[in-house]
Amino acid sequence: MISSYARIQGIFERLSEEPHRASEVPYFYIGRDGDAEEVGLGRGPSGTYRLWVRLPAGRTTPKLGVGSILETEWVNHSDLGNGRATYLQVSCNEPRLNRTFLSLTAEMLDEVRGTSQPVLDGLLTVIDSWHQILRSRSKMLSRQEAIGLFGELTILRKFARLDPRKALDVWRGVENYRHDFNATNSLEVKTYTGYGEPRIRIHGAYQLEPPLGHRLHLVALKVDENESGESLSAMVDALADLGVSRGTVLRKLDRTMENLEALSYRFVVEEIRLFEIGGDFPGIRPSRLEPDALRGVDNLSYSLGLDHCTGILPVEELEGVLKCL
Repeated sequence: MISSYARIQGIFERLSEEPHRASEVPYFYIGRDGDAEEVGLGRGPSGTYRLWVRLPAGRTTPKLGVGSILETEWVNHSDLGNGRATYLQVSCNEPRLNRTFLSLTAEMLDEVRGTSQPVLDGLLTVIDSWHQILRSRSKMLSRQEAIGLFGELTILRKFARLDPRKALDVWRGVENYRHDFNATNSLEVKTYTGYGEPRIRIHGAYQLEPPLGHRLHLVALKVDENESGESLSAMVDALADLGVSRGTVLRKLDRTMENLEALSYRFVVEEIRLFEIGGDFPGIRPSRLEPDALRGVDNLSYSLGLDHCTGILPVEELEGVLKCL
């Protein structure tokens, strides 16, 4: 079955090729089988896109507050085959966010797929979850931030190949959890570049502390910045191809696709090291210290040389580690 994103992307491309007429906005019906006219997608003369979703019979129009980027209004749309029907018209006012609008539209359809739920309810759910990111003006990622994110997305993709439905539940690093991936057990991801002794940055006293009664592994990825490498936006595309919700990934990152596509960074993975953090693994850990040893300590960060680390495992065991999270 073709994904909602691929289907909507194809319609966006067809709309971009449609000529504009003085009094007519080109559009296509994109509703579900049996009621295609429940949803329409069109393109305005300024290159922005418009979405129409029908108000179910007997329903009153809900109040909306989606900011200035998405403009909404209730309209009677005879163009969509039923002049007596009321539609919520949603317009994206910034052409640079067209791809994000595409993602939102596809996620709306995914929200109601296989249900009898009105598409309008799916749209309102998705708009609510996208509200913050559509209002934000995310600053550009630094190179170091991009490197760290590349590492996390690399491991997220490996997990998604095993279980795409669970992937976003175990990915916690972008939510400021102690470890990047966590369910029962935990996995910390570190990404580094350069030559000489491989070193990673440890943040806080608890990052190398296993969950009580459970296991903690560390995966360290050496990457190189290279024009032939993979971009962050391409990695999000790849995750979507594996069945991971593109919209949820973007919301976790607090980024739009346009924001990621503007980045010039491209990386390749040169080496992967895998460790199980046992009792003799080096580093600062509260369980090894006196109760008052870290009193008043804040913003702890230090460098750790990987060549001094114990508990090294064959990288072939990474899949098993991911399955046991």
